[in-house]
Amino acid sequence: MRSFIAINLSDEIKNMIQDDIYKFKRRVYGVKWVDKNKFHLTLKFLGDIKKDKKVIKMLKEIKIEKFDILFNDIYGYFSSRGIVKVLHLPIAKTSNLLKLNSVIEEKMDLIGIKKEKREFFPHITIGRVKRGRLKESDLNEVYNDIKPDFDKFKVCKFDLMKSELTHKGPIYSKIKEFELK
Repeated sequence: MRSFIAINLSDEIKNMIQDDIYKFKRRVYGVKWVDKNKFHLTLKFLGDIKKDKKVIKMLKEIKIEKFDILFNDIYGYFSSRGIVKVLHLPIAKTSNLLKLNSVIEEKMDLIGIKKEKREFFPHITIGRVKRGRLKESDLNEVYNDIKPDFDKFKVCKFDLMKSELTHKGPIYSKIKEFELK
């Protein structure tokens, strides 16, 4: 079962991001935009796991207080050689968010799911370039005009999620929810 651990967003935040995507659609082409019901902040990608009972047991042990995540005031992108591949909303690296990510990495390592080698870069993917070549320089002007109009979100829980790949894209479903203190 292909799985990941994530913070799912409130409907209010999802709707605000979706409103910005409507603005992007009028100016940015060749992008497959993420459906608002799939917006989330991935804390750890687990891959194909067969030991979900062990994962659940370890995640239940996490005792971290509720906290706010802070959104950056501009959208971002991942690119290669000046060509944009993924559009996203960056999340500030607050101490509580980094602590949650770190504790999850430690707990998963204890049951044989290796720690991520790359630095944690919290973000919400909003679109993937599928056709044509979208240049950083073209996107910078749009990003100056379209900015997130929200600043924070209260994190009260995180979720173990299942990702089923289909020809229409991934289908996400919640396996288990974990409340923060």
